[in-house]
Amino acid sequence: MWNSRRVHLDFHTSEHIEDIGAKFDKRVFQNTLTKAHITQITLFAKCHHGWCYFPTKVGAMHPNLAFDLLGAQIEACKEVGIKVVVYITGGWSVNDAAEHPEWQAVSFDTGEKVYMEEGQIVQRKPHSISDAKPTCAWDLLCLAGGYKRHILELTAEICERYPQIDGLFYDICCLDVPCICDSCKAGMKARGYDVREREDVMRYMIEQKIEFMNDCLAVMQKTHPHGSIFFNSGGAEITHPFYADCMTHFELEDLPTVSGYDNIYNRAKFFSKKGKDVVGMTGKFRHTWGEFGSFKKAEALKYECAAMLALGMKCSVGDQLHPNGLPDPYTYEIIGEAFGYVEKIEKFCYGCESAARLGLVLADNYAANEGISAMLLESGIDYEIAGETEDLNALYDCIILADGAALSPEFSGKLKVFQQNGGALAVIGTAGLAGEDFCVPTCVKYVRGPRFDIDYIVPGERLYPFGLRSPLLVYRSAHIVQETDETEILAHIEPPYFSRTTERYCSHRNTPNRTKVGQYPAICKRGDLLYFAHDFGTIYHKSGDPFLREVFVKALKMVYKPVFEMEGFLSAGRARLVKRGRNAFLHLLYAPPLHRGNVIILEDFPVLQNIKVRIRNMRAASVCLRPDGEKLAFENKEDGLYFVLPQMRCHALIDIETE
Repeated sequence: MWNSRRVHLDFHTSEHIEDIGAKFDKRVFQNTLTKAHITQITLFAKCHHGWCYFPTKVGAMHPNLAFDLLGAQIEACKEVGIKVVVYITGGWSVNDAAEHPEWQAVSFDTGEKVYMEEGQIVQRKPHSISDAKPTCAWDLLCLAGGYKRHILELTAEICERYPQIDGLFYDICCLDVPCICDSCKAGMKARGYDVREREDVMRYMIEQKIEFMNDCLAVMQKTHPHGSIFFNSGGAEITHPFYADCMTHFELEDLPTVSGYDNIYNRAKFFSKKGKDVVGMTGKFRHTWGEFGSFKKAEALKYECAAMLALGMKCSVGDQLHPNGLPDPYTYEIIGEAFGYVEKIEKFCYGCESAARLGLVLADNYAANEGISAMLLESGIDYEIAGETEDLNALYDCIILADGAALSPEFSGKLKVFQQNGGALAVIGTAGLAGEDFCVPTCVKYVRGPRFDIDYIVPGERLYPFGLRSPLLVYRSAHIVQETDETEILAHIEPPYFSRTTERYCSHRNTPNRTKVGQYPAICKRGDLLYFAHDFGTIYHKSGDPFLREVFVKALKMVYKPVFEMEGFLSAGRARLVKRGRNAFLHLLYAPPLHRGNVIILEDFPVLQNIKVRIRNMRAASVCLRPDGEKLAFENKEDGLYFVLPQMRCHALIDIETE
C-alpha cells in the first residue's frame, strides 16, 4: 500500500570486466529482494560508462553482456510483486562523450561546479590521463540538441520494450550547470538572448532543462500514462523550486556519512509541502556511491529509515550490483533488518501533519539555514519551513527569518499581518532588510554592517548559557543596530581591540575584547519581536558552539513556547511530533554521529532512560509504544500531557490517542 521500501540498484560497469551478469539467477534475485522486504527497485537501462543492459537499437549494449539483463530483472521483480523503475543516465556517458564531442557541455564561467576555464568541456575534477581516476570525474553532456534527441529515442525504446515498468529515473541532469555549447548558443540566439550575459545564459538553462524534462515525460506517458518520473541532480533542491512541476514525486538523495545526519531536514520539510510523495534516499555504503565491499551497520540504516518515516518520507536505500549480477547477501541482510522495522511501523507514519508551531523562512544561504536548523534540532525544538503562500497565523505562533533572508513585497506584507494578528517574529542579521530599513516589523533600526572580523557577546542575566558570566567569542562580527523605544536589550556586543591582520594582531588566534567600550545591542526584544544582530545561523554552522546555541534558544523561548519539551533527551537526539485524526505520534531518535576517518558514522546506540515528556495543550485517552502496543502511564494536567518514556534505543514511536 505505502510502497515505502525501495532500493536504488546502481550498475555502472566497465567494458574491461568480462562475463557481465553471468551469475544472475532469477530465484536468487527474487528471494534476496523479498526477504529484504523490498517493494520497489530501480534497475539500470544505461549507465555512466555509456553501456545499455538490454538489446538496444538506439544505444550500445555492454560488449560483455550476452542476454537481456534488464528484461530478466524486470520479469523477476514483477513475478513477486515488486515495482520497477528504470534508470537512464543523463549528463554522464563516456561512450557518447567520446563518439559525439559536439554533445559535450561547455562551461560558461569558472563556477564552483565546473572547475574549468570558460569555453572548455565541463569536467568534474579535471585530471591527467596518467593519474588515478578520481571519483565522479566524468565529462558532462548537454541535455539539448543531438544528445537530447538520443535520450528521448532511448526513452521511447525502453518504454515500448518494457510495458510492465512503473516509472523512469534520470540521473545527472545537473539542473544548475549553464552551458554554452553550439546547440545552446543557437537556442539562445533564436530566443534573442545574449550568450555573453550571465542572466540570459541562466534563463536559457532553466527553460531548456524544463523543456527536456517535459519532453521526457511526454514520451513516457504515451505508453505509461501513470508512470512515475524523477530527474536527479537538481530535481529536488530548495534553490530550484521552478523545476518542481516536472516531477511526479521528489527523491532526496542524501548520503549522511558525507553530508551529515541533519542535512535532510530542511529539504524534507520544504518538499513535503509540494503535494507530492517525497522519498528519502540514503545508501548502504560506508562512504559514498560506487563503493564495492563497504557497508553500514544494520542499526545505522534502521536509524536513517526511521528518520525518513518521522519526516513522512518513503525510504530508498542505494546499493551497487556486482558486475556478475549476483546481489551481495550481507547488503540485503542489513537492508532487510531496516526495512523489516519500516514495515512494522509505516502505517503509523504516513498521512500525518506536523504539530510544530514554529516556522523558518529560509535564506539563499545554505550555512544560515543549516545552522538554524541544527540549533533547533539539537534543542529538541521541531519546526517547519514557512512558505509565502501559506496561511501563516493558522500554522505558526512564531516565525524565524534566517540570516540574510530576502523577502518579496508580498511576503513581507503577509509577515506584517502575521505579526499584527499576534504572531511572534525573530529576525536574524539582515533578514528582511530592504535598502536601509527592514521591510518587516522589528525592534531595531539598522545602522551599518559589521565593523570587525569577530566580536564578543555579553548575555544579560536572562540569557546566561550554562552559568557563563564572561564575554563569549562570536566568530563573525555583528551588524550594528540601534534599539527603538521600549526595546529591551537582552545581550550586548563587546568589540575586539582591532581586527586581526598581518600588521596588527594579538596572540595566536583572535584579538581580545575591549571591555565595556563601544557596546552595541546584540539581542533585542520588544513584545513578540526578537532581533539578533549576529548571523547566528551562519556562525553556528561553522562553529557549533553550544554556548551560542543556548543563548539563541533562551532568547527564542521568550517569544515562542515549543509544542513539546523533554528532560533527559540529549543534544544528539531528534524529535518530531505529528498528528493524524485523533492520534498524535511522537518520534524520538537517538544515536550520536561520530567522525571516523573522512566520514560520519553511527556506530554506538546507547540506551536513554527516563525521558520526561510534556506536550502543551494536549490531553490523552491512551499512550502506547509502537509497534508492540506497550502502554505508558500518563497524566493529563491543566497545562498539557505528561508522561515518562522508561527507555529507548535508536528509535521510539509513541502513539497518543487524544481525548
